[in-house]
Amino acid sequence: ETPTGVKRCIEMAHSKGIKVMLKPHLWLGWGQFTGDLDFEKESDWKIFEDSFKDYILTFARLAESEKVEVFCIATEMGSHVQNREDYWFGLISEIKKVYKGKLTYAENWDCFDKVPFWYQLDYVGVDGYFPLSDGREPSTEDLNKGWKTHLKKLEKYSVKLQKPILFTEIGYRS
Repeated sequence: ETPTGVKRCIEMAHSKGIKVMLKPHLWLGWGQFTGDLDFEKESDWKIFEDSFKDYILTFARLAESEKVEVFCIATEMGSHVQNREDYWFGLISEIKKVYKGKLTYAENWDCFDKVPFWYQLDYVGVDGYFPLSDGREPSTEDLNKGWKTHLKKLEKYSVKLQKPILFTEIGYRS
């Protein structure tokens, strides 16, 4: 989506009293998962990171100009977040220069506790596709039971960081 289209969607949501979290996504294509992003040469990392910073700052400025309630700095960057911390600390600093609202990052349910920069953000963002049952047709009781382990981990992590959890994606097969 173009910044112009995103701006219009934000305007429409706000006109209806709907709060907005702007969550730009990086799409790699060819079935690649963003959490596995890797380059062999430092020069390739530099090209990617400069381009990504320009992309995210474009939307951070849009989020500020449109008074978006929450801005999500990235989604499911997994190994990149864990292996290139300095880049992310710098990027967050740059974002905070142009966007004054609440910040989060969206990490996958299985590695949200490996993000090194949560303390710089307002929310721990979790893409919640937690496995709840191995059963083909689990009962509501089975699903509730399956949630308990995940909820305990989320609560413990939230208390540890003194940050609320924000589900940035959630879903299950019908």
